[in-house]
Amino acid sequence: MFLKIGRIPVLLVPLLLVCLPTYAQRNWTIYDHFNGPMKSVQTTSYSNSWSSVYHFVRDTAEPYNTTETDIILFDSIRQAVKRIHIYNQDTLGFCEWEYNTKGKVSKQTDFREQGRFERLKSYEYVGDTLTIERYYYQPDVLHVTWEYHTDSVRKKKWTVQLFKDEIKDYFLEQFEDSFYTSKTYYARGNGPLVQTGARQLDHQYRPVVYRWWNSGSKTYTHEVHVYDALDRIIQTQFFDSCQRLIKTKELSYDSQSNEITTTTIYPDGERYTTYFEYRYDSYGNWIWKRSFYKQPDGRNYETKKFTRVIAYY
Repeated sequence: MFLKIGRIPVLLVPLLLVCLPTYAQRNWTIYDHFNGPMKSVQTTSYSNSWSSVYHFVRDTAEPYNTTETDIILFDSIRQAVKRIHIYNQDTLGFCEWEYNTKGKVSKQTDFREQGRFERLKSYEYVGDTLTIERYYYQPDVLHVTWEYHTDSVRKKKWTVQLFKDEIKDYFLEQFEDSFYTSKTYYARGNGPLVQTGARQLDHQYRPVVYRWWNSGSKTYTHEVHVYDALDRIIQTQFFDSCQRLIKTKELSYDSQSNEITTTTIYPDGERYTTYFEYRYDSYGNWIWKRSFYKQPDGRNYETKKFTRVIAYY
C-alpha cells in the first residue's frame, strides 16, 4: 500500500499482522491466476520499512530489510489445498481448504503461528450456488452465519448475517432495468437502513458506476469505470458528493494482462505513475516482478521487488 507525502506515493509496508497478531485476520483469498499444472507457488516480496523509504536517496530500495513469503500448495487437479504466510523468516500462519465433489470449497481452516487455531469457515451450496456460510472461532462453537437468498426470477437477492441466531446485518440488492441497475440496502439488525448504494452495469454485466451514501445524508462516493476489449479496467474516475472530480486513475497492461502502469491524475494536472516490470516462465506465469516510479531528476526508484518459484506436476 502507498502513503502520500503531499501527492508523492510512498510505499508503506503492511505490518498489521505483526503488530496485532490476535485481532487482525488474514485474507487468504487467491487473486492470482496461474497457467499450467501447478504443484506449488512460492512468492517472496522484498521491500523496506517506512524510515528507509522516506528519504529518496537511492535508485533502488536495496538492501531490503523486509521480506514476506507466500507459499500455495495445489493438488493434482489444480485445487489450492494450503497457503502459508512467512514474514522475515517467521511463519505467521497458514490456511487449509477442503472441497466438495463439484470442486467447490466446503471448508476453510485458518491457523496462526505454531499451528494455533484461529477460524473455521464452512460453506453449503444448492447446485453451484452458495447459500450458507458459517464462521467458527472455536472449533465446535458457531459464531456467525451468513444466509444468501435469491428469488425465483433473480430480480433481487438478499443476505442475512446471524450472530448467535440473532440478525446482526441485513443486505438487500434489488435489480432494475433487466439487471443493468441494482440498488443495495444495508441495515444493522432489524433497525433502519444505515447505508444505501447503487450500481450500474453495462450490457456485458460489468459494473461501470458505483454510488454509496449513508441514510439521511447527501454525502456519498461515486466511481466510474471504463473497460477495454478484454474486460480490464483501464480508467476509474472518483467524484465527491457534489460531482466534482477528485482524481482519475489510469491503468495499462502487458500481453499477459498484468498491470504495467498505474497513473493517478489530479484536476490541477499533476500526475504520478507507478511502473511494473515482469519476467515470465514458459507457461506465461511471472517469476520476477518489480514496481518503481520515476523521481523528478529522472532516476527510477524501485519500491518493491518480487521473486516467484513455481513447481509443476
